[in-house]
Amino acid sequence: MLDAATLTWRGSFGSCGTAPGQLMNPVGLTVIGTELYVRDTKNHRIQVFDVSGAAGAGICGAFLRSFGEYGDGPGCFMEPTGMAHDGRGRLIVSEAGSCRVQVLTMNGEPLQVLPLPLAGRLYGICESAGKLYIADYAKHLIHVLEFKEERLPPTPPRTPHDKLS
Repeated sequence: MLDAATLTWRGSFGSCGTAPGQLMNPVGLTVIGTELYVRDTKNHRIQVFDVSGAAGAGICGAFLRSFGEYGDGPGCFMEPTGMAHDGRGRLIVSEAGSCRVQVLTMNGEPLQVLPLPLAGRLYGICESAGKLYIADYAKHLIHVLEFKEERLPPTPPRTPHDKLS
């Protein structure tokens, strides 16, 4: 049981903007080890911060890296909102601005794009025992996907035409 009396506010990090470490409409957080993955929705990217406190006593939230940009090609995002980690070194990201889910490496390299043409606005996502559960905000339902193979087919590499202007 969580006792609110034992919680201590330790600060905050980030500010509004488009530079590395700045955020525009962060909507979801996932902690994997000592890294915090933030869905930076209106910047159409995932930002990764160190939450180990290694930057100094009591300091967390040091910017490490980001990946993604606005677009509909592999590795690009249109409002990333949900993220799951499958425990096998893959990130699964749902996008509210497109009808798809992407499977990525931990550094954001695209492995597979899963189009969901009948989906609405995808938000939360979780993975359990090889199944993905994806909340569809617009259609008021949960999509269920299942990985059939351990090995994912490759996604074609990005081309200059993938990025939307």
